[in-house]
Amino acid sequence: MNATTKHYKYFLFALLIAVSCKKEDDSRHSDIVTATINGKPWKAGCKESPPFGCHIADLQYYTNTGGLELGAGNIEGDTSVGMRLWEVYDTGNYRIPNKRMCAIIVKDEPCGRQRHHIDENDPQDVEIINIDKENKIIEAKFSFVGRDTNCLSEPVYVTNGYFKLKYRP
Repeated sequence: MNATTKHYKYFLFALLIAVSCKKEDDSRHSDIVTATINGKPWKAGCKESPPFGCHIADLQYYTNTGGLELGAGNIEGDTSVGMRLWEVYDTGNYRIPNKRMCAIIVKDEPCGRQRHHIDENDPQDVEIINIDKENKIIEAKFSFVGRDTNCLSEPVYVTNGYFKLKYRP
């Protein structure tokens, strides 16, 4: 057997091993952020970009202060949702503490990029469904109304919001 044939067989063997390896089950912490924005389905997403890969959202959670911060954008790059909460130590319902703690950012004409903050007089809700500190996963539902007072545009209604994300401290 010549050297080329030997290398070829090693290559095929390695390829066969790589293809047959069982992928780790990610189903228990699949990152997802979805919502309905002004009646239309929205989903966080991103494009793969080496060397950093693709992270659809960033969730920070500080167990000592209960601070929680979410930032997520869609794959088109035209809409993003963010929120901050304080004193989230357990599951339950939470109110966003003030208008600067939650926003939806949308590209819209004629104002360009708009930041719609919540209006404390409008309905808003964040329900923490699960905090898994061992696996660092938080699951929640949310809804709110965003208003851009600088542009005087129409309110943005965020309903049926849901996320299940691995957090970083």
